[in-house]
Amino acid sequence: MSESEEKVRIGFVDDEGDTEAIWGVPVGDGTYRLEGSPFYVYGVSVGDTVEAKEEDGLLRFVRVKESSGNRTIRVFTKEGEDSTNQFFKKVGKLGCRYDGFNARMFAVIVPPEVEMKTLTEFLRKSDLDWEYVNPTLEEVKAAEAEAGE
Repeated sequence: MSESEEKVRIGFVDDEGDTEAIWGVPVGDGTYRLEGSPFYVYGVSVGDTVEAKEEDGLLRFVRVKESSGNRTIRVFTKEGEDSTNQFFKKVGKLGCRYDGFNARMFAVIVPPEVEMKTLTEFLRKSDLDWEYVNPTLEEVKAAEAEAGE
């Protein structure tokens, strides 16, 4: 990111009216490239280009304009878990990276060149709680049904 790119906060409002603000960089015509990971909202990933409109002095998410190809999985570690560092070393070896919200909640970013199945098979073998963020669980189930899995 160049010094001329100014970061802005984009508000994502969920069905209950709660808002998560994610950092973005303006790329023109009311669109922004997400620089932060989602920790509560679904359907977006870091690097996506989104459309946002100003509303009451705040930028509000409208839609994803272009996907970055990144996918996101939300992982919840256990408090005082010694294996957490080993977990994230393995995530790195799989070609993924992660952002932490706090000591227990992380967004694992799965780049386009990494098979999602590789990460999810690893997660199923772990004893950690996790969930699909982008794609959502509903999108994963629909794709599996379409593929006949």
